[in-house]
Amino acid sequence: MALSDLFVDNVPDYDAIAAVARHFPIAHVETVLFDWVAPVCHANLLTAVPPVWSGFAPAPLWQAIADHRRRVSDAGPFRKMIDRARHQMLRRRLAPEWHELRRRLGAPTA
Repeated sequence: MALSDLFVDNVPDYDAIAAVARHFPIAHVETVLFDWVAPVCHANLLTAVPPVWSGFAPAPLWQAIADHRRRVSDAGPFRKMIDRARHQMLRRRLAPEWHELRRRLGAPTA
């Protein structure tokens, strides 16, 4: 839930996100951000007037993540290629946010 705050139409509260994220290994936070949350929430950043501006609802978010993960595990080769391309696009798009979150977590940012 905390990582989804990076995708709302407000300035992210990095300290609040880091307060939750620091309970997990940085590699797990990175995986959850880029493999679970970003694929589900990134569209909110692509619209002129995002539908979510104050926070994602927990139950629908978790359901969307579960559905996404199921689709990924069942994907064929073409879908996996598309998912890899989207993953790389999301890493580039979210590089500043990830850099800032890593900094707040006290992790190396280089």
